[in-house]
Amino acid sequence: MSWTCTLCNQHPNDFRIHVSSFPNSYNQLDPITIIVIIVICILAVASTKGSSRLNYIAYIFHVAIILFIVIAGLTKANPKNFTPFAPYGPCGIFVASSILFFAYVGFDAISTMAKETKNPPKDIPIGLVGSMVITTLAYCIFAVTLCLMQPYQQIDEDAPFSVAFEAVGWGWAKYIVAVGAIKGMTTVLLVNFVGQARYLMHIARTHMISPWFAKVHERTCTPVNATATMLAATAIIVFFTSLGILSNLLSISTLFIFMLVTIGLIVRRNYVRVKRHHLTETST
Repeated sequence: MSWTCTLCNQHPNDFRIHVSSFPNSYNQLDPITIIVIIVICILAVASTKGSSRLNYIAYIFHVAIILFIVIAGLTKANPKNFTPFAPYGPCGIFVASSILFFAYVGFDAISTMAKETKNPPKDIPIGLVGSMVITTLAYCIFAVTLCLMQPYQQIDEDAPFSVAFEAVGWGWAKYIVAVGAIKGMTTVLLVNFVGQARYLMHIARTHMISPWFAKVHERTCTPVNATATMLAATAIIVFFTSLGILSNLLSISTLFIFMLVTIGLIVRRNYVRVKRHHLTETST
């Protein structure tokens, strides 16, 4: 929403519907997000290969935007903006990291595409490790560039780079940044929804939930019911909830899920080991 408003030279709240009777953080309705989610749903259901091709094309465009932001931003860098360094100390860094953890969510979706890769034992680890390394480096470079362009007190929460470029006299650059941000968020949502729908489909195949969610479209071979359900649930939540609450909720839930998965792997490994030992003793 914020980047769309930047393209139109409007405030982020100008495109939202304010409902005074709703509680704070839930009273800014976001209809544009619903439109984006509907488009993503159509793309996700239409074809997995089509989604992949779209991501390939978007990736090339996105890399060009990233290079522009970094190079152009560093030309306007001012080392004095790094003073004071880490003004909130280690505590502030850890608090920010716990909130921004959601920015790394999505790399695990690669594992859900194992059946749709040519060589899963090789491709999946490369995809997981490679995506994490590239993402971490990109975020660090972006953070350094932004902090060199503006003092941290002046960084805008809604559209940081757009406002930063406008502050240094490059108002035209904010439109390039906004287009890149919209494209990036759209493709990220597409990839995440494709992965989440397959999570739901695999769970349904084990009959832990209704097998209705495991239905695959005959022509597109995509989990249409799971995808539509995930997107509908997401649309309802984001339509009412503010970004701050969503980011906190997502970070906490993601950390909790990763913790459960890790514990599950440990339990599973010990279970298999004990079972093998029991079978060995029984056979002897």
